[in-house]
Amino acid sequence: MARIIRRNVDTAVEQNIVTASIISTKFLENIYPLYDRQYLTNSFAVKIMGWIFDYFDKFGEAPKQHIQDIFTIEKQTLEDAELELVQTFLENLSQRYIEDQGINDEYVLSQAMEYFRRRELEVRITNANALLQIGRIDKAEDELNHLKKILKLTSNWKNPFSIESIAEVFDENNQGIFKFPGEFGNLLGELERGWFVAFLAPFKRGKTWFLLEAAVLGALSGLKVVFLSLEMQEKAVNARIYKRITAYGEAGVNHVIPVFDCLNNQTGNCNKTECKGFGVLADDKEHIPDYSPDIQHRVCTYCRNKSDGSYEPSTWFEPVEKSEFSEKNVRKGLKAFIKMYGDNIRIKCYPRFSAGMADFEHDLDILEQTEGFIPDMIILDYLDVSKTTGRNEGVQTIDELWKMFAALVAVRHALGFSASQGTRGSIYKADMDQTDLAEWIGKLGHVDVFAALNQTKLEKRKGIIRAALLAHRHKEFHEDTNITLLQALSLGQTHLDSEKG
Repeated sequence: MARIIRRNVDTAVEQNIVTASIISTKFLENIYPLYDRQYLTNSFAVKIMGWIFDYFDKFGEAPKQHIQDIFTIEKQTLEDAELELVQTFLENLSQRYIEDQGINDEYVLSQAMEYFRRRELEVRITNANALLQIGRIDKAEDELNHLKKILKLTSNWKNPFSIESIAEVFDENNQGIFKFPGEFGNLLGELERGWFVAFLAPFKRGKTWFLLEAAVLGALSGLKVVFLSLEMQEKAVNARIYKRITAYGEAGVNHVIPVFDCLNNQTGNCNKTECKGFGVLADDKEHIPDYSPDIQHRVCTYCRNKSDGSYEPSTWFEPVEKSEFSEKNVRKGLKAFIKMYGDNIRIKCYPRFSAGMADFEHDLDILEQTEGFIPDMIILDYLDVSKTTGRNEGVQTIDELWKMFAALVAVRHALGFSASQGTRGSIYKADMDQTDLAEWIGKLGHVDVFAALNQTKLEKRKGIIRAALLAHRHKEFHEDTNITLLQALSLGQTHLDSEKG
């Protein structure tokens, strides 16, 4: 049984190597000096890799969609069994990776390095033993000397003063894989593989909505996303994803969404001829009434992106027409989404405290082996209710969980997201700080980015939530810098727009 399991894993790894070689020039450049056809045990994989390296030698890049053209030319050289295997592989590849979508090549590269080292050991030791059996000691030594070379090449030691290391730091194409839009995205910055990003909020302030926002935006960015939930059941998670993608709403409801306006427009204090607004909302104390469809007011953001300081952010509402959130409409909306962006989100839901890091690792391996789905983003909702190993107690269990998740996303070269509950006292605070982390403040030491989600009762009625940084490992930040985000959660929209202040 162990041999069968290992064989399945080897097949999956070899398919990953071939897939990454087709899609990623960067991956090909890294394995080019290491590859030996003896490392691959599947004949169809050896054939395709031969085509790939021929193309790479000629054009200096991965073949990508041209692999189909190569197959059309080369298929007459294949045996019937190989032809069927190659054709099936390429068909599956075209379904999984639509045009301009990449692969988590850093994860596959780490897989390839480990796999090549193991196969090199197996091949060289087998050859050395065979040579020893016939008395060719000198040749057996040569086999082992070759083994030392591959071990050195795959050791992953880097010289920080090399030209390659310097170029990597300043490579604009290697700065991050994901960024939220607008000012919220500027607050958090470019997010990279191996980073762990967390959101802090009191009870019922929308942590799951933000995690799902990351999931959908990741898919929109061409990333493969895994969403693990210990908080909600599959049906509820799916419903939120559908709402976020379609923005459909309840039938028979007059929907309104919050929008940015200028306070000077609302008070009637703007004298600019370019002002598009009309109707005075605020009184002399700048008090803005609750929304009513009977209030005639038009917003103005003419000065929003100007640097003269004339724009003072405020918000109002605008009515919108939305299709009904029904099975028929959702099917149609999702069909269009999948056609454009692919079906690159996978979810798995567990009961609270029933699953831990070993379970997540196992399920991610199964997903990789059965679907060839290698996540670029791993989202866990949420970490504090994961199962621990039982070796620690109290705050040490929380510390263990956060360390292990940080390690999981780092090893898999994925961008990780999770969330943490604020303390009971944070419920009544307008602005949280580092002391509002429930159970263990040491969580701050295990993340790359920690963002607080602040919201008063009045802000909730206005469709407003504010974000501030509690920690950022990779850039300077100030805890008192707030970003205002507009939301319409009834339509599944967590981040309609964002603005400083």
